Amino acid sequence: MKNVLRTSLSALVLMMFMNSCDILDLVDINFTTDAQSAEFVIEPAVSGTHCEEVEIILTDIKKQIEDNGGSIDNLKTVTISDLAISLVSGASNLDAFESFELKIKADDLDEKKIAWKDAVPTGVTSVDPEYTSDNLKDYIGKDSYTITLTGVLRSDVTADITLEVTAHYDVTL
Repeated sequence: MKNVLRTSLSALVLMMFMNSCDILDLVDINFTTDAQSAEFVIEPAVSGTHCEEVEIILTDIKKQIEDNGGSIDNLKTVTISDLAISLVSGASNLDAFESFELKIKADDLDEKKIAWKDAVPTGVTSVDPEYTSDNLKDYIGKDSYTITLTGVLRSDVTADITLEVTAHYDVTL
């Protein structure tokens, strides 16, 4: 009786795979990406709103998807798992900034607000803004996308300030 049960179970499993059932249809692959970053240079400006854009053309997210057993075609979700805006050079802290907003855009897709910090504290060199939980796969899956950083300056900037936005993404295939 045990042999009949084993044989039936084996035949059932074999039939599932013979019907061209892809393993990715049976199991989700989840992973968190390595840090993805972009640098923004804020040139001298008077207080008020200042905007900088960086086009992201080369990203290793596609390679990380392949390294984790998938392809960009199998991409189900890409969500931000953490995000930081940090001072790289040009100032001793982020005191010149009152607030930040990050948006993403790509060909044939509407611009989307993905992160914000409404009140940057004084004396800090890095902030962890709030961010959307929206699925960004349509943007990240493109050959290129653009990240826009808009900062409201609380004081004049007299020299270039370089900021870095660093994000990790949770990916499901």
